[in-house]
Amino acid sequence: MENQKFSIEDISSEDINYFENLGIHQKLKHKFIEIYLDIWAKNVGYNSKRPLATVDFFDLYAASGWAYDQHTEDTWAGSALLAAKAFGEYPKGRLLLLNSYDQDSVKCQKQIEILRRSILNLENYPHVIEKTKIISSEIHKATDIALGELNRNFPSLWILDPYHPDQLPWEIVEKISSTVGDPYENRATGQIAQKKPELIINLMTSILQRNMDRKPELFSSAIGMSEEKWRPIYKKYERKYIEQGNEKCTRHVILDMYADRLSKLYNKEPIIALVNAAEGGVVYTMLLVTDNDAGYHMMRKKMDEWHNYKVYKWKSEAEVSVFKKHNPDQSDLKQWF
Repeated sequence: MENQKFSIEDISSEDINYFENLGIHQKLKHKFIEIYLDIWAKNVGYNSKRPLATVDFFDLYAASGWAYDQHTEDTWAGSALLAAKAFGEYPKGRLLLLNSYDQDSVKCQKQIEILRRSILNLENYPHVIEKTKIISSEIHKATDIALGELNRNFPSLWILDPYHPDQLPWEIVEKISSTVGDPYENRATGQIAQKKPELIINLMTSILQRNMDRKPELFSSAIGMSEEKWRPIYKKYERKYIEQGNEKCTRHVILDMYADRLSKLYNKEPIIALVNAAEGGVVYTMLLVTDNDAGYHMMRKKMDEWHNYKVYKWKSEAEVSVFKKHNPDQSDLKQWF
């Protein structure tokens, strides 16, 4: 992505084998994350009229910190390195905690090595590594470790971008969001408030919708309800869409139910972005939930930036990726694009 200060000189062809390699659609996911991180780094960090608060950033699925598209051979910074860059730009970053874990111990160690090396090589932000803690644990233990490090009375942003729906059960979302700070009086409203973690969540809707009947336990875990409880709710939402003439509504129902659960935790609707595969279908749904009114409204305005990126830049890259996928021996693309 543009204007990022990451050194890739030390990245080898072997390293790329350990990058997140799921397709060019990941760029849309990472752009969504980057835009909100930029609000923290550039708007809050340098335009705030109040004394700056410290901030903690957490990425519980950090992997190597890099992403890769095998068809275009394009490499870019993933969520962990985007968080590291924003943390470096924010004047009062307190803690950057990254969890890099894989059941394959060899792959896990290699990803941690690449991640640590990449943060050490961050151009312009050499101080970031001093405030970075890299851990390696499965999600339940990683969450407990991270919450133990959290400064509950100050802002925090959590990136929850799993590799599969079963790696982000609802209990993790609920546990993080319910870890709040001490009560204080909000000077703007005069009301008593508590600082609450901000969450960026990747809801893997395509996998969930393919498995609603084959593996309903996946959705049970994601939504935090037994099938006996969520199935009648699902039918109610489904009926509403069918009455509107939309019979292929599984993804819409999944998203509505999940967003409603998040809304009850944060008392406002999440900000939502649909991430398409290069071929067109929706792969993921990105959601942002925050109790920070300024950040929430600023991200709403900046969604135009995300949509413009999707239409005017990413779309053409996706077309090249699809073409190369089906024409791997075609090296000169000028006649086609």
